[in-house]
Amino acid sequence: MPEATFTVVLTATAGLVPLVLQAMNLTAYSNPLDFVIDLVAYGSMLVIVLFASHRRGLHRLSRDFGFSFHRIDLAIGAGLALGNVLYISIVTGVLHNSGAMPPPIPADQRPLIYVVLLQGVVAVAIAPLIEELVTRGLLMRSIRHSILRRHAKSARSARIAINASIISSAAIFAALHLHEADNPLAAVSIGVQTFIFGLVAGWIATRTGRLGPTIVAHTLYNAFVFAIAFSART
Repeated sequence: MPEATFTVVLTATAGLVPLVLQAMNLTAYSNPLDFVIDLVAYGSMLVIVLFASHRRGLHRLSRDFGFSFHRIDLAIGAGLALGNVLYISIVTGVLHNSGAMPPPIPADQRPLIYVVLLQGVVAVAIAPLIEELVTRGLLMRSIRHSILRRHAKSARSARIAINASIISSAAIFAALHLHEADNPLAAVSIGVQTFIFGLVAGWIATRTGRLGPTIVAHTLYNAFVFAIAFSART
């Protein structure tokens, strides 16, 4: 599905903007530009998802991409978010104690308003919903359907399609977060963490048929990161 490919390219391009600004010595404008670009990028992704649903689907995000919530999704999502936090805490602690990772960086030095806008509004309120719709909704299902269309219907081909779509979407999800790293070790750490999260989230979305649990988990984890960043500044 071309819409899925376009959203990946759009996300990757938005992630490269900070690097371009740094290369052009325009870092003084990076905070407001980051916020505006994030809003434009996520807004564009939502439009693409809605367009794909209208043009190729059943005109309902719940039926086309599993965008629905049940009460149990709160518990599932909270469990996944907690597991993610524990995993990162353990790995980070081991790396720090072994000397493989440098000491924690100082508190975010951006003006507090941009900490709130970028890590609060964008990362907590917007990113989880849009990113899950794109990666575990549009992208994962597009990969799955593409594989199934090319193979005879059988239990084996169904398993291949499911596994390939989960792994592929998790890998793309991880790759799209690598721009957050400021050194090679951080890139490996972020890549592994987001890939594992993507695998588990993809499996849950497949088993439940809903994005509710993964949106909850994604939101809670980002809220945890924002709470740490905000408390360090206040």
